[in-house]
Amino acid sequence: MFMYVLLCSITICGSVVQFTSKEVTTSQKLWVIQYTTGLVSQLFLYCWHSNEVTLQSMEVDRGLYNSDWWQGDVRVRKQLLLLAGKLNQPFVLHAGPYTTLSVPTFIEIIKGTYSFFTLFSQFQED
Repeated sequence: MFMYVLLCSITICGSVVQFTSKEVTTSQKLWVIQYTTGLVSQLFLYCWHSNEVTLQSMEVDRGLYNSDWWQGDVRVRKQLLLLAGKLNQPFVLHAGPYTTLSVPTFIEIIKGTYSFFTLFSQFQED
């Protein structure tokens, strides 16, 4: 997943640089816009759903606390408390050892892509 995030970031940057190029025709710009929109939306969907999984996993233990667990016998109460302790840990999807997939990560990727775009566009002007 890390390689996908990295390659998608580089490809989005390259597509935007190609879009701003003077040699690209209008029909080619339309293709570049469609391709870039597809890349951004696909990356956003990965990050959005990963973020939702993390948020929902933080709410799983609430079901135990909202039940009538305190009315059970001592053995069941002890087991439910152990289960609640295990369910309290959120489930986070990672993109390699470097980052997690979440909406803030998506925003950072877009910011980084824009930074590379401004860097490449300065070289293109020279």
